[in-house]
Amino acid sequence: MDEESSAAPALGGWYKFQIWFALFFSAVLDAFSSFEILGGRVYELAALEAAEAHAAHGWLLVPDIAAGVGAAGLAVFSLVTRHLLAKKRKAGIECLHIVHWADVALILLYRGILSFTLGAVCFDALSIFELVFTLAMIVINKPYFEKREELFS
Repeated sequence: MDEESSAAPALGGWYKFQIWFALFFSAVLDAFSSFEILGGRVYELAALEAAEAHAAHGWLLVPDIAAGVGAAGLAVFSLVTRHLLAKKRKAGIECLHIVHWADVALILLYRGILSFTLGAVCFDALSIFELVFTLAMIVINKPYFEKREELFS
């Protein structure tokens, strides 16, 4: 009886949601964000063209490229994480937390830098949705996977 009470709960539907939807969705959001950033569409929020923003603040090209490449990297890393979780690897749990926290950091840092520099709010509906979605995943996934860590090798 003691063995049953200390056993980890089954993985269940939330685990399947993570590997069959949430991580793919996160990859799509990150890929779209990468195209939006590298394409200069984020400057439309400040009623500017990318060329205008870069002419006034030439150094903004650096965070544009870093954030665009970072978002693309996170899209790929989300798929790698999905593969590790599907194979029930402990590294998948760690990677899941890294993907989520890196997403939050990227959104807040990049959009914060733009907002501060341009004097306009550069958080659009997509970035706010992605931020809320990612924070919800952090809050739900941490205790969920901590309870089931022994099911991963």
